[in-house]
Amino acid sequence: MARSGAVLTPHATGAAALSLSIAVSLSSCKEAANTPQDAALLQPVASASASAAPKVELPPSSASAHSDAAEVARTLDIQPRQAWGARKSIEGRMRKNASIRWVTIHHTAERNRANSRASDVLRGIQTLHVETKKWGDVAYHYFIAPTGIIYEGRDPRFTADTATEYDPAGHITISMLGNFESEQATTEAKSSMVNLIANLLSSHRLTANDVRAHRDVAHTLCPGKLLTAYLAKEAQTDIASALKSPSILRVVSNVAP
Repeated sequence: MARSGAVLTPHATGAAALSLSIAVSLSSCKEAANTPQDAALLQPVASASASAAPKVELPPSSASAHSDAAEVARTLDIQPRQAWGARKSIEGRMRKNASIRWVTIHHTAERNRANSRASDVLRGIQTLHVETKKWGDVAYHYFIAPTGIIYEGRDPRFTADTATEYDPAGHITISMLGNFESEQATTEAKSSMVNLIANLLSSHRLTANDVRAHRDVAHTLCPGKLLTAYLAKEAQTDIASALKSPSILRVVSNVAP
């Protein structure tokens, strides 16, 4: 499908930096299912010597090849809300977000299933949050699927919602699809999370010290002990590396929902 949409470069500010969004339902964080009925909604070149020495093939090393590779590495695609069939948000139920001070990581607290589709999961979460919780949209700003695909959620101009005791004003929230109390995040999902975090930190002139796990700010297991352990150790090195050349975010629609 043809790519379309805006490009958000590092160090963008204001509305441009807040043009992408995503959200999540957290059972261990109280945002997800509280009843069996709620839970049902979430299922989801060559060279040679002057002599007769044999030729040795060398990898491409031209400036253009390096430039192309760098451009690919710096691009991070975001699937728009329409890619997962989101309903229109109800702005009257949401409050404007404050100046961004933190990037906070959550999980959906539902184990990933081999036959589940992210679009189905996200629509189920939105139904729970809008119809049951009476919030204006999915609670959080970004979702990341096990495939590493990133989806828009709530517009970051609006504060996230939560059923836990912290005030999410000033937080940009990323939710990983899965339950990381009992399963490991995929390499693809962690890579997308790290690159998204680096872009958001750069865009809002924050540092790696401004990344939080949900459990750092509220009494909850979210985002699960396994993902929390990654955030506390290996992710610190990965984020520092990504911050040296933050990805460019592009809103596109190039995957099946």
